Amino acid sequence: MEQRNLTEDEVQQIDDGYEDSSLNTRSKLAIAFADSFLSAQGPPDEETRAAMRDEFSAAEIAELGIGLALFHG
Repeated sequence: MEQRNLTEDEVQQIDDGYEDSSLNTRSKLAIAFADSFLSAQGPPDEETRAAMRDEFSAAEIAELGIGLALFHG
């Protein structure tokens, strides 16, 4: 998984309405996954899951989920 620091501008875009921001596709999908995971409303919708499978490897998706579980407590 690509690892880099977010810029201040990118951090400011992580808010409600991030879907329409200039964040890249991977970032938007990771945020959508985190929103779904942390809200305990079940898995992301099928469209988001399909887009995630296109953009991330299975290992990357697992890493996102494990990271969220560890940091969420």
